[in-house]
Amino acid sequence: MIGIDAVSFLVIVATAAAAGLVSTTIGPRIVIPVVVVELVLGILIGPQVADLARLDAALGAETDPLLAPETLAAAWSPAAVRGGVASPMGLGWFVQFFKGERVVWHFGYVQNGYSSLILKVPSRGLTFILLANGDGLSAPFQLQSGDLTRSLFATLFLRLAI
Repeated sequence: MIGIDAVSFLVIVATAAAAGLVSTTIGPRIVIPVVVVELVLGILIGPQVADLARLDAALGAETDPLLAPETLAAAWSPAAVRGGVASPMGLGWFVQFFKGERVVWHFGYVQNGYSSLILKVPSRGLTFILLANGDGLSAPFQLQSGDLTRSLFATLFLRLAI
C-alpha cells in the first residue's frame, strides 16, 4: 500500500495555496476555481475526482445551477435547534464555522474499503476533494460527530486556505 504522510500532504496543500485558487477546466467550456488534490492511500482514484469537481461546478453555477438557490441555502445552513442544541447538519451537508468562515462538508467511509472527504468554503469559492482506497481519510477522526477539525487533512487545508 502506498501512503502519504502529513508532511507530504502539507507540501501539496501549501503549493496549491501559494498558487492561489487553481483554475481547473472541466469539459469544453467550464472553468472552475477549485483546489483538487488526489490523495493516494492505496490505488490512485482518477475519474471520480473529476466527476466530483463537475458536481461542485454545477452546485456553484450562476446560470442554470443544479439546485435552486433556496434549496442550496437550506442544505448549507444548520437544521433547526432541537432541545437547545443546533444540529451540525443542513440537508445532507455538515455545516460549521472555521475562523468565522462557513464550511460545508461531507464524508464517506466503508470500513477497510474506501473513504472520502469533500469540503467547501462557499464564500471563497473554494472546494477540497479527497478520495482514498482505504478508510484512513475518515475512520480515525470520528467525523460522524460533526466536527471537521478532528480531521488532520481538513485542518491542515483550512489553516492554509483561511
